[in-house]
Amino acid sequence: MADCRGACAEVGQPLQPSCQRRPKTPPLPKGCQPLSTQVAGHIHGAGKAGFLESTDGTVLKPISSRSSGRRELKFYQEVFREDQSDPVITGLRCFLPKYRGLIPEEDTSISYMKLDDVTRRFKKPCIMDIKIGRRTCLPDASERKKETSLNKHRHLPKLGFQIIGMKIYHPSQGDYVVFDSKYGRELNEEESIHGLVQYFSTRTRFRRDLLPAFLNRLEKIEDWFDKQEKYHFVSSSLLFVYEGDTNHVATMSNSTGALNNRDNGVVLDVLENVNSHFISGANADSGHNHGKDATRQSETASENEATSENVTTQINESSDLKHLEEAIDIRMIDFPHAVPSSSPDDDYLYGLRKLITSLKSLLNLGPYYHQLLYLD
Repeated sequence: MADCRGACAEVGQPLQPSCQRRPKTPPLPKGCQPLSTQVAGHIHGAGKAGFLESTDGTVLKPISSRSSGRRELKFYQEVFREDQSDPVITGLRCFLPKYRGLIPEEDTSISYMKLDDVTRRFKKPCIMDIKIGRRTCLPDASERKKETSLNKHRHLPKLGFQIIGMKIYHPSQGDYVVFDSKYGRELNEEESIHGLVQYFSTRTRFRRDLLPAFLNRLEKIEDWFDKQEKYHFVSSSLLFVYEGDTNHVATMSNSTGALNNRDNGVVLDVLENVNSHFISGANADSGHNHGKDATRQSETASENEATSENVTTQINESSDLKHLEEAIDIRMIDFPHAVPSSSPDDDYLYGLRKLITSLKSLLNLGPYYHQLLYLD
C-alpha cells in the first residue's frame, strides 16, 4: 500500500480507493469480544464497530452517530427509566432485551448500549432474526433511500416480514448451519415458509414441539400492539432463540422442573393426529402435476387454518406450554426508527400477523416440508 500511495503522489493524482487507508477498527473495550451469536447487522472489524459480547453476560451495541442512533438510545432509555409509570410502556419491557446503560469509550467517538444477552442461557442457541413490517424507511426519507430499500427488500411490502439471518445447530453433525440476509431477501411470499422450516429443522427432525411456545409469545406481543398507540416501529426485528442441544434441554428440565423431556424434544401429543391426517392427504397428492397441487392446496387452506386454530387453542390450555417456554425466547430488537405516534402501528401488526399465520401453518405443514427438505 505504501508503494501505491507513493506512486499516486508522484504523478499528482488523487488516491484511488484501493490506495486509501482503511478506517481503523475501533479497539475492543476491556472484557469484550465480537459477538459470536450474531446473525445480522455490522460485524466488528474492517474499520467498523459492531456488536460485542462481554464477560458479564451482556451485549454491547455501538450507537450510530446518525440521528437513528440517538433515536434508538432515547427509546431504550424511555422504556427502562426507573420512574417510568406508563403501563403501556412498562408492558413492553418483557419483550425487549433489558437496557443496562451506556459504555462510553475513552479516546474514541464510540459509545455502546449495554443490553442483556438473550442467547446467554442457551448452550447451543438456534437464532433467527426477522424484520417485521412492510417498510424499512421513515416517511421523510429521501426518494433515493426509499428506492434503494425497496430494491433490497422487494418482497417485504407484500409479505410483511423477512428473514435476515439464521444460525441453526444440527446435533447430528455437531455444527451450525448459517443463512445470511441474501438468503432471506430472495424468499417471496410462497417461499418464505421454506425459510421458517429451515429454522425449525435440525436435519433429523422438525422442531414442531417448540411452535406452541413461540406462538404464545408472539400473540402476547400482538396483544400489546393492539392496545398501544404510542410508537410506530419501522425496520425493527424479532429475535428468535431456541435450545439446539437436546441434552441441555434435559438438564434444564432436571434443574428447574420446567421441561418434560419426551423423545428428546418435548413432543406435544395433541399434534400427532392432526399432522398424520394432513400428511396422508398431502402424500396422496404428491405427484408432480402442479395444477392439481395448487388446487389441492387451495381447497384445503381453510380447513388447515381452522385446524391450526383448534390445535393452538388446545396447546394454550395445555400445562406443557409453560414448560416449553423455558427452551425458547423471542425479543423485539433494533429500534433506530422507533418513532412516537398517536395511532396504531398497523404496518407492524400486518407483518406480525402474517408471521403468526405462517407459523400456525407449520403445525400441520412443517413435518411434511421437512421431509421434502431433508429426507427425500
